[in-house]
Amino acid sequence: MTAIAGAAEGLADAAFGADPGRWPLPSASTAHERWLRAVAAGGQGRYACALTELETVLRSEPSGPLVSLAHSTRASFLRQLGGHAPARGADGQAWAHSGGDDEAAADALVGLAADALGMGRFGVSARLLDRARAIGSGTHT
Repeated sequence: MTAIAGAAEGLADAAFGADPGRWPLPSASTAHERWLRAVAAGGQGRYACALTELETVLRSEPSGPLVSLAHSTRASFLRQLGGHAPARGADGQAWAHSGGDDEAAADALVGLAADALGMGRFGVSARLLDRARAIGSGTHT
């Protein structure tokens, strides 16, 4: 395994896998690795580090699924801090940048549903979850 592959694997383990408490995190050299680093740091409550990584991703990529996931991740942090209204804007950006990528689109819709739920808009939340579910099942058009 190369050092680069090892860093990506270590970041993925910290973000989604068996090592969520790992600190310090491995350094990142690609936009995808920076996003993984942001997810891991945010999961540990290290929001300043996480937001810095996300801003770097957003500056380095013009659009597409990774930009969408970066906006969704930022929205998640805002929601965790009680900011459902500001998160809605970031989730809207995530939706706009999803570019037809099912994972990014579904993540954006679930985020928008969470924003609506947190703002007491239960019907809107349910409809957004239905749209996300349709993407996940492959029945969307």
